[in-house]
Amino acid sequence: MNAELASIIVALITGISSIITAIIWGYVPRNRKSQIKKLQQELLDVYTDVYNLKIVEERLEEDNNVSKQAAREGLPISPRIEKRRIENRIAQLQSNLY
Repeated sequence: MNAELASIIVALITGISSIITAIIWGYVPRNRKSQIKKLQQELLDVYTDVYNLKIVEERLEEDNNVSKQAAREGLPISPRIEKRRIENRIAQLQSNLY
């Protein structure tokens, strides 16, 4: 193998590796960022829906004169569903997205 053939092979390997590197450093992070943005939007929608369901729950409790404990009897409810925590999380997600 002479020097000319060796330099051509090295140039091909370098060219191919630079293309692969450009794809890895460019496309993959951009794609991941857009996926994260979509998931954050979906999470924001879920939190907004939970907040609206909390409002409906409070209205139904008031209309039927039922306490919160009686309405939730036998259901495991996480403390993360407190209205104030939901409001804070919605505000965080909105600031991240917009």
